[in-house]
Amino acid sequence: MFRKIPFNLNWILFEEFDVPILGLELDNIRINVYPNPIKEKINIESEYIPKSSIEYKILDSNGRLFYERSKRYDSNINEEIELKNIKSGFIFLIILEGDRLLQVRKIIIDK
Repeated sequence: MFRKIPFNLNWILFEEFDVPILGLELDNIRINVYPNPIKEKINIESEYIPKSSIEYKILDSNGRLFYERSKRYDSNINEEIELKNIKSGFIFLIILEGDRLLQVRKIIIDK
């Protein structure tokens, strides 16, 4: 037989980490990617001013690259990527600055 044991939230240990989880994204750089889910385009904005070119890569769920662009910014990041010919599903947006990974986002395409 099972016996009921009262649950006490004090039994749970909460930990705060000062390092990036999995090292995928830089914590001090905020990049807004919207909307999600998308119909035809992705907007990318950030107050971050990059020191070198920003590279955008979009991969499908099988890892196939179907969009790649590199752009140099003199001020804040403000980009719009049109994705009219992509079927419903999900994609991965990878944002790099040189060899440094800034962000990876999973984006749902809802057509």
